[in-house]
Amino acid sequence: MKTIGLLAAGVAAVGFAHSVLAQDAGSDDDLIEIGGDRSAISEQPAPAEAQTVAVPEPLPISLTPQSDPVGLARLRAPFDLIADDEALEKRLSKQGIVHRLRGIDVPFLLQPPGDVQPDGRIWHKGKMPKKTLLARLSTRPLSEVEITFTDKDEQQIVMRLAEAAWRSTNDPKPAYAQTGIIYCSRSTEKTEDDDENPGLGSFCLVDEDRNGTFDAYMAGEGERNGTVHALNFVGPPLPLATPAQYRTVDDFQLGQTAEWHTCGKDWDKPYFVPHLVEGQIEGDAPSEISARRWGVYCDRGEPTEAFLPVEKKAITADLGSLIFEIGSKKRGAKATVRGLLNQDVKYREESGKIVPTSVGMTPMHARISTAQHFDIKPFLFDGRENRAEGVFGKDEVFLTLGFRHGYTGVVESDVVIRTLLSKRTVEGGEYVYGVPAEKRSVVYGGYGGTTILGPPVKRTMNTALVWCLPTREEKPIYDRRSRKPTGKVDIEWTATCLPETSAGNHTVLKDQSPALAVNNMRMEASISTNDGPPPVTQTQNADFGAPLSFRYKVDSVSKNLITLKEEVLLGEEVTSTSDVLLAIVGEDSAPVTAAGGQLLLKIVEDKDGDNPKFELQELRPLEEGESARVVGVDILAMLRALLANGR
Repeated sequence: MKTIGLLAAGVAAVGFAHSVLAQDAGSDDDLIEIGGDRSAISEQPAPAEAQTVAVPEPLPISLTPQSDPVGLARLRAPFDLIADDEALEKRLSKQGIVHRLRGIDVPFLLQPPGDVQPDGRIWHKGKMPKKTLLARLSTRPLSEVEITFTDKDEQQIVMRLAEAAWRSTNDPKPAYAQTGIIYCSRSTEKTEDDDENPGLGSFCLVDEDRNGTFDAYMAGEGERNGTVHALNFVGPPLPLATPAQYRTVDDFQLGQTAEWHTCGKDWDKPYFVPHLVEGQIEGDAPSEISARRWGVYCDRGEPTEAFLPVEKKAITADLGSLIFEIGSKKRGAKATVRGLLNQDVKYREESGKIVPTSVGMTPMHARISTAQHFDIKPFLFDGRENRAEGVFGKDEVFLTLGFRHGYTGVVESDVVIRTLLSKRTVEGGEYVYGVPAEKRSVVYGGYGGTTILGPPVKRTMNTALVWCLPTREEKPIYDRRSRKPTGKVDIEWTATCLPETSAGNHTVLKDQSPALAVNNMRMEASISTNDGPPPVTQTQNADFGAPLSFRYKVDSVSKNLITLKEEVLLGEEVTSTSDVLLAIVGEDSAPVTAAGGQLLLKIVEDKDGDNPKFELQELRPLEEGESARVVGVDILAMLRALLANGR
């Protein structure tokens, strides 16, 4: 069965994701998380051709322009940058920073398997085995270079860097060209007892004219710490004060260890997952990766005739270009690695997994691309604000921020969708707001068994603006006993949206939520549609009949978190509510980031009691035109990071 969209339990789904790389740190309203958590393995039919979606994350702080971007860049760079502050400030300016970001891959090659290999067995019956390791190989970069430089403490440092490659994100307004040779390092991080030294961190150097010297430094970001191959994008190139010479070396030192693990129950088409582990590990040493079923993404092997099996009734199978001989079931399905099918395949790391670079963008690349296509914030602070003065308690409004939508339009003519049983209509002249989105199709098939999800790789991009408008409905309240109207009504706010299908037609979807900030959308592939895109013309602003605002109260306090209740208002009427989590810093305060500024929510009384009291202080003023919504802690991102690094 073909469906449009993303995973929903047994239901066709359409998923839309906001552009998520903000122009400043942690703009949480820059994402719409799409229909459900795919990290879990559930007892559902296996997807036949399902694509996966990366859960969006905000722009990492190390690539974010701060109040002193030039000073911050000079502090973080391990090299002396040019003395021209004006030139550096131009490259680091907040306006259009998303178009100064560039996607990269830092590829590596798999080395042929060594003589010593683990005694692995394919999971073909019973529960997941405690030992899941099937094979262990070494990796190496495409090439390595060595540089010698003097750091800011006048110490001479010799460093290795790995060859990287530019990854095009089809930016419509690029700030600089993708030229030159780029090499990257994921070096020492900041130590806990050294507040002054930020460490060398992750960075790349570019030889712009390919003459054997590096001309520019670029801050780098990746999905996890520990390996250069996890770098996915870099910030703007900052010219070096003195070009740094480099030399190519043959003794590779930046290689890692590739491990193949069994992770699903099958024999002739075994499920497996390839992991990249930091450092070099002996072939027969115990694996540091625990056998986890929850949150494991598996690939599926295929039988191959590239090698002939030695054991009777055994088969050979291709598990990600690594050829295994799999023994008979009666003999325990022993897995013996036979060799590489193709030694020239280039790989990269994604969340600890080994993925061919040929599959396309990483999830982080996709987020950059979406942000570069839709670089206006969805919720812009319009300058209206109201803050609590003095001490306040739980359930008291302490912050209200007015906003307007970044993308707005007007419906030019009536949109009518008819089915056998109903009719859905959006009248011409209605104002709508735009949701910057990623759109995808998913095919489900198969029956029974356990779902083994495909790798978390963003293969293709299909971006669009999805137009929605808030809808207010008064529903009569009935007496439970007599079932007669009480004369009272229940107000229900939803959104009506005009999404496009994969065929390029548009339809009407009612009862979406939240009314003013849609974050989930589902529809059947066979839904009734009209030809072409929806008849919407983009306008400067939309009038929904009353001012829009976010309103915040403290809902609860725990040891490490403060939970805020966020309300989205149209005039004085609440259209939706949600929770926002803030991390407590130290013992008694939590930073509140919103509208390009930062406030501090301090607990001044009774932190551990039932009635704590708070004060709000300003650390950095709010700026009109910045993303209005309060940025919260991304719990899902924290859990994913723990899983990715939980060796």
